Amino acid sequence: MNSKERFHATAKRETVDRPAVWMSAPVGAELDAMCRLYGAKDWHELQVLAGDDVYAFDVPYDSGYATSIAAAFDWYMNGSNVDPEHRTLTADGCFKDAEELEDLDFFPWPDPRDYIDVEEVRRRIDAAPKDRATLAQVWSAHFQDACAAFGMETALMNMIANPEIYRAVDEKIVEFYLRANEVIYEATKGKLDAITSGSATISAASTPAMPVRRSLIPSSMLPTVPAAMSSAWSASARATVCLPTPR
Repeated sequence: MNSKERFHATAKRETVDRPAVWMSAPVGAELDAMCRLYGAKDWHELQVLAGDDVYAFDVPYDSGYATSIAAAFDWYMNGSNVDPEHRTLTADGCFKDAEELEDLDFFPWPDPRDYIDVEEVRRRIDAAPKDRATLAQVWSAHFQDACAAFGMETALMNMIANPEIYRAVDEKIVEFYLRANEVIYEATKGKLDAITSGSATISAASTPAMPVRRSLIPSSMLPTVPAAMSSAWSASARATVCLPTPR
């Protein structure tokens, strides 16, 4: 049983020689330490040498002021390249004082189709060992971005006191991520085994606060995968990983 077979069998709860393993995506000092341990020069080589069953890759994104799709929006209107590792959701965002829909009109919403390097996406998935399951880290954490857009306290209060404003911003963020997902699925057609969206807000479906529930899970996010992908979900990460039907 190779890694790709093990990955799909594990997700489907079939008999396996051992559970499939993925180290996730180490960054910073953690990545440096693991590269030293395995004698690897970068994340690509680390995944190959460590023997993960999953080979993952980030989305190559560069808008000039943002070099990570996980921090693609200029919520502070200062043109800075926000470090997704250290950004905060509690600082006031540019929509903090928005009360009417027209108060949102000033923001320059980016289009991910202009900033995702499709050829680099293809190069990255082609770099995966052929026996590994491939996973695209298609960041789609709309709730986190909505909190940053207002500042978390304002965002949460708007869910109750001004849900129209909150949902208008959230829907624009969702639209951005749906377009990004479409680009990735098209560029990796026939080669991609799984995605991780980085959004765990589906768990909010059990919350008793109905206005908050509707705000956390906009209808356009269900589902976020193309028809070619099945609704088989990994129970251990049901909100973040969707698996295609085995080819």
